Amino acid sequence: MTNEEKSAVRQLRLAGINYTQIAEKLGLPEGTVKSFCSRNQLRSADIGKTDSVSQSCKQCGKSLHYILKKKPKQFCSDQCRLKWWNEHRGEVNKKGAAKQVCLACGREFQTYSVDRKYCCHACYISDRFGKAGT
Repeated sequence: MTNEEKSAVRQLRLAGINYTQIAEKLGLPEGTVKSFCSRNQLRSADIGKTDSVSQSCKQCGKSLHYILKKKPKQFCSDQCRLKWWNEHRGEVNKKGAAKQVCLACGREFQTYSVDRKYCCHACYISDRFGKAGT
């Protein structure tokens, strides 16, 4: 598709003309017109909508771009996401966490897994291979 065809499709679509009529008018396959409109938010549900919500990264404040009809991003990168969660561990919703008692040391710990038996790897090793470490 040439740039002229792309701008023509965009103008016709915004004018309310359907895919079939645009394809016939420009001599393009209907599938090409549909896929272009879908990729560029020119579907009938998207026309007239704007990104009224300005999102920014929770950690660094960088402006985020997100696609309509998809869940908005909260972080600009994995580094920002990990840093934010490590700094805000107390804000994590722990409704699904269950309290367990470690089989090795007897200490109580919280886990999301019902199969977990030990509070840490060291307790697992000491219980599995013996307290003396032989």
